[in-house]
Amino acid sequence: MFDQFYNWIEGIAALPNTLLGKAIHYAKSQRKYLARYLLDGRLEISNNRAERSIKPFVIGRNYVLTLFMLPNIAEVGETA
Repeated sequence: MFDQFYNWIEGIAALPNTLLGKAIHYAKSQRKYLARYLLDGRLEISNNRAERSIKPFVIGRNYVLTLFMLPNIAEVGETA
């Protein structure tokens, strides 16, 4: 089915700047990654698990940055 799909999109003639043309270009550029995903059952299609695992650190980093930046922002407003 994978090869049939790519054989089918090879036969479609679409202008590159149209939505269809952009979709075909994207599908062609992602072919090797999709093939790798389909061949290796250990790979996940999304990185949601990794994103969720680092979320607490990112939120903490943003909180700390905000704590250090807010006093400086107030000082800039007073000098203007």
